[in-house]
Amino acid sequence: MTNIFIFLGAWSTTKIPMILFEITQLGSKFALIRFGLNLIAIIVLAVIMEKTTTKKGCGNHV
Repeated sequence: MTNIFIFLGAWSTTKIPMILFEITQLGSKFALIRFGLNLIAIIVLAVIMEKTTTKKGCGNHV
């Protein structure tokens, strides 16, 4: 599940046209900082969502 959450988060926030737009309009420093912070946040949120959505103790284990 963590990999799925990471993929969805990265797919929605790290698109090349968005990065190019930010570099041209807001500067490369801003774009790279935002990109780096997004990657960190995506991984942290994916781990949190994995831990909170995993079913435990259902009794239906095979």
